[in-house]
Amino acid sequence: MNLAAINQLVLMRAASVILIPVILIMTLLATVPATAAVRVSSLANAVTPETPQRLIEVTISGEVKVPGKYVVKTGEKLSSALAKAGGYTDTAYLRGACLIRERIRRDQQKSLDDMARRLEDELFWEVSAPPSASSPGKDSRINTVELEQKRKLIETIKKLKAKGRVPIHLTHLRLLKGSENDIELENGDILVIPETNNTVKVAGSVKSPRRFTYCEKCGYKSYIKASDGYSEYADTENSFVMKIDGSAMKLTGDAIIWNASKSRWELTCFTQDQIKIEAGDVILIPERIAWLKEIKDFPRILMTIAELTGVTVYLF
Repeated sequence: MNLAAINQLVLMRAASVILIPVILIMTLLATVPATAAVRVSSLANAVTPETPQRLIEVTISGEVKVPGKYVVKTGEKLSSALAKAGGYTDTAYLRGACLIRERIRRDQQKSLDDMARRLEDELFWEVSAPPSASSPGKDSRINTVELEQKRKLIETIKKLKAKGRVPIHLTHLRLLKGSENDIELENGDILVIPETNNTVKVAGSVKSPRRFTYCEKCGYKSYIKASDGYSEYADTENSFVMKIDGSAMKLTGDAIIWNASKSRWELTCFTQDQIKIEAGDVILIPERIAWLKEIKDFPRILMTIAELTGVTVYLF
């Protein structure tokens, strides 16, 4: 074989080495679906979508133009939800607006239950205590009437249900938006805006408990006088007013009081008659009962119960 023939043979073998892998690659590509190529291309140019924002449901009822259930975004605020509801009606009483929140209701109910247990232990410890050797002449038996009153009080408190009310202060939507009162909503929130209430109620130990037409210039003493005054066993020192916004304020005795709706102590100007009575307020006069002195700070407990439950009825 001459040199030219040898060179030609070498070139042919080299070409076959190069062509075979190329042919194999082309064959494989031919078998790949067109969609796979599209997927590869789209992945290369894909933009990761944002995670969808979680939605919550709130209920708005009462004096709004379009009451109902609304689906809003997490973090949405009062003003935004109220705008969706069309805003307030002409008869809306913003001071009486009430926001109910399940998370708060559970916490409040636990506080109520704990309070009932502590009161029960405090009131009935002497029932199981052995007679005192230091006072042999004293009747160790518990007064039946007193014992029945104590049991009735505990049973009443145990039956109470917390409302879960969150203190809110509504204003015109333009002023509410972006203010400190424009709080974030939570899933399941219920907002109730009542109709204008033009009455003040006086309840408890007065001679003629009743409702009166609201008088802007009248203090609490004027309403009690209109109720024919205190009854014989009225506990005038521990009277309080349940405000339309859900807070409770003692009417007499303390220059400094605890405002639960704002979670702070407040100065009351020393003159308790200057506590402003508003439309929708309830003035409550407890009854003076001797054994209630056994309960430490019972007037404060009574006001706390009123704030947690909205109950201002006579408890005894």
